[in-house]
Amino acid sequence: MGEARSKVPLAELGIVDTRLRRAQTGGLLIEIQGEDAGTKADSLAERLSSLFKEREDVRVIRPIRRMEFRLVDLDESVTADEIKEAVAARGRVPLSDVRVGPLRPRGGGLNSVWLQCPEPCAETIRKDGGLQVGWSRGRLIPLARRRLQCYRCLAVGHTRVNCRSAVDRSNRCFKCGKEGHKMIDCRASPHCPVCAARNLPAGHRAGGDGCAPYNGLVRATVAAAATVPESGSVPPSEDAMVVDG
Repeated sequence: MGEARSKVPLAELGIVDTRLRRAQTGGLLIEIQGEDAGTKADSLAERLSSLFKEREDVRVIRPIRRMEFRLVDLDESVTADEIKEAVAARGRVPLSDVRVGPLRPRGGGLNSVWLQCPEPCAETIRKDGGLQVGWSRGRLIPLARRRLQCYRCLAVGHTRVNCRSAVDRSNRCFKCGKEGHKMIDCRASPHCPVCAARNLPAGHRAGGDGCAPYNGLVRATVAAAATVPESGSVPPSEDAMVVDG
């Protein structure tokens, strides 16, 4: 931070009002206030990226508020690349800011697709009442915002940097909880390994509405303390041993 302050004068970028806080991922978040905040944030991110381009321990990210949708009523000739280009052109954003999933059959011989883009772009398309892609007029169905989820243990309520679980599930499918494939290719029934390990109903994907916030060691320590025998020693368990270590 000291190097950034000395080599990137904010006044040169027209930035006079900043606020710093720790993000939930553990990184340092710089918030820029005032007029043209978005443009100034882009300039600052560019300068910092150039400054630290040789540093493997520093990563500069320009956070963007995004919205997720399901785009429906697309004919079978429409491709993911066409959708991405149409969204970027209509919303006037770079292609890199648009994310599109695989097209899936929806019924009636038409397809649907998952779509994520910056909020201003999404609002523009919503006001249009849909998105024209080729001969198809796709309808947008807004999706609920995703909850904070750890990509290491798959539980909700925290991120990888704050994860206290002794179990690493980062190589498992988010939908069925098994190894060897990703959710995008999964055809199995939903099964949450986090809830299953806690003896809770698990007929949903990891991070779904049925999941309660959980961070391994906190709950495990409480459970171990509740079963302390009269001798005062704690029965050995994976989580309890991690706490002791």
